[in-house]
Amino acid sequence: PEMAAADKAVEARARSPRTERAEQGDPDAQCSLALKHFMAGGFVPGTGGSPSGGVGDLTDSERFAHLMSAVEWFRKAAEHGNALAQFNLAGLHSLGTGVPQDHKAAVHWYRKAADQGHAPAQVNLGACYDRGDGVGQNRKAAVTWLRKAADQGFADGQYNMGVCYAKGKGVARDLKAAARWYRKAADQGHAIAQLNLGYCFDEQQRPGQDPAAAAQWYRKAAD
Repeated sequence: PEMAAADKAVEARARSPRTERAEQGDPDAQCSLALKHFMAGGFVPGTGGSPSGGVGDLTDSERFAHLMSAVEWFRKAAEHGNALAQFNLAGLHSLGTGVPQDHKAAVHWYRKAADQGHAPAQVNLGACYDRGDGVGQNRKAAVTWLRKAADQGFADGQYNMGVCYAKGKGVARDLKAAARWYRKAADQGHAIAQLNLGYCFDEQQRPGQDPAAAAQWYRKAAD
C-alpha cells in the first residue's frame, strides 16, 4: 500500500499543470491538451486530420492512441463551449478522422463555433451550405456566413466572397465587387486571391483592364 501510494504521488507530480487543469474541467486546457495529442500523432490542427508527416518513429498504435486522446479532449472542450475545440471536432466529423464521418455532426459543431465568431468555422459552415453537406444547400446562407468571416478580416472569407461575386453564387454576379474582395484577401498574401485578382485585371480576360497590374498580382501569386 505504501509503495502504491508513493507511485501515485510520483504520477501526480509528473502530470503537467495543463493536464491537471484539463481534468478539473478547464476547457482551454482541455483544448490545448487535445492539440498536443493531435500534433504528437502527426496530424495538422484545423484540417480535420490531415497528416503532417512529422510522426518520427511512432507506431500506428501509438498514433492511434494520440488521436483517440485528442478526440476525447476536443469533445470535452467543445461541450464546455471552447470554439477552437468545436471547430476541430467538426473537422474530424467532416472527414471521419477518429470518429464516424458525419456531416450533420460537422455542421452542428461548426455552427457552435461560428456562433461565437470563430472565422474559420464560419467559412467552413458557409462551405457546407454551399455544397449541401450535412445541411440543405442554401447559397444565400453560405454567403451570410462567409461575409461574417470576411467582415472580420479573415482572408479565406474575403477570398470566398470574391468567388461568390465572380460566379454569382448566392449574390448577383458583380465582377467589381469580386475584385474588391479578392484585393482584401490578396493584400494579406492569399495566393489564390492574388491569382484571381490578376485575372480580374488581365486585359486578355476583359478588355480595358490593366495588364501591368495583372502581371504584378500574377507575380505575387507565383512567389
